[in-house]
Amino acid sequence: MTRTRRIIHHASWFTLLGPFIGMLLTIIGLMCITSDSAMRLLADILHMFSLFITLTWIIGAVPALLTGIIVANLPVGIYLCRWLRVLAGSTIGGTIALLYEFMPHGLTVRSLFNHNFMWLVVVAGLFAGGILSWLAPALPGKGKQK
Repeated sequence: MTRTRRIIHHASWFTLLGPFIGMLLTIIGLMCITSDSAMRLLADILHMFSLFITLTWIIGAVPALLTGIIVANLPVGIYLCRWLRVLAGSTIGGTIALLYEFMPHGLTVRSLFNHNFMWLVVVAGLFAGGILSWLAPALPGKGKQK
């Protein structure tokens, strides 16, 4: 498999699945942070489910796409070792999510400590980047070959 094909393969799968994997972790985090009951939060999400899914994908698609492209371009030694690839993918996903969430706040350190939601986004990026770095080469299209 050529490098270009591996980039397209990873970018496609990361963009398609990444925001939704991160969304699951974000929902769990919101349940822990909010004072409302978990059922109330789930009822609110289900009430506007189509909007929630659409916004999740719109917000998470760009960081997921960038993470997929960078993971596909990892050096061969790191890419072929599953655990190094997962560690690198998690780090890349969390960093890109942090930067993507940091941008609207003006890249200030104050915003880093004032917004709990920012940390949910970063953890979701870490989680999604790691899961998809482990999963993407096994998905249809065979992204693992050189």
